[in-house]
Amino acid sequence: MDVDKWDYLLRDAHYLGMKQNVEYERFMHSMKVISVNGEMHIGIRDKMFDSVFNMYLSRYRQHKHAYQHPVGVAVDLMVLDAFVKAQDFLKVNGKTLIESLEDAEAFCQLDDSAYYKILHSNPNESSDHGNDLLEAKKIIKRIESRRLYKCIAQHTQKGSALLLTGLEDLLRGVSPIGSFKLHQGARDLGLNTDNPLKHMTVVLMGT
Repeated sequence: MDVDKWDYLLRDAHYLGMKQNVEYERFMHSMKVISVNGEMHIGIRDKMFDSVFNMYLSRYRQHKHAYQHPVGVAVDLMVLDAFVKAQDFLKVNGKTLIESLEDAEAFCQLDDSAYYKILHSNPNESSDHGNDLLEAKKIIKRIESRRLYKCIAQHTQKGSALLLTGLEDLLRGVSPIGSFKLHQGARDLGLNTDNPLKHMTVVLMGT
């Protein structure tokens, strides 16, 4: 459990119109620093465990209904494809989008304007990147008109993560190359198959 989780769960639930179960003020008042086997830990009162579980359940629901919703995944994949195609056209501090991932100063300057630069670009005026930029702009315009990538199949597997390597190798032989994509997501309480409550320090009443 961390403050960052409280922030994005509350923010996203508000904008998505979803009920949120993050009682952060009660969490703060129910926490206590205690020593466990000679090490200091932040513990939380035992009476708050239901509220803590509800917070992790809210995280699961938001992943299911928002972060990993097929429409959201499709848009993510399309934006990524557009950025890869337009990476030489979009430069930050003289670096391409891919190169800026390794440069903290350039990375901090990336924002939504990159999307709109592609949307409002004129590929005919870019002799060096015309074809790639045209393809990138087509993808962005598809997003704007809601002509999104389609999900043609889904598979749910419990337990360990599904290995996609074999499927990716198989799809490389599909023509045209890149016409199909694989996306792997995981929905859990935050620690894969483990219960996050098992890793919390409990403060019993009266201690």
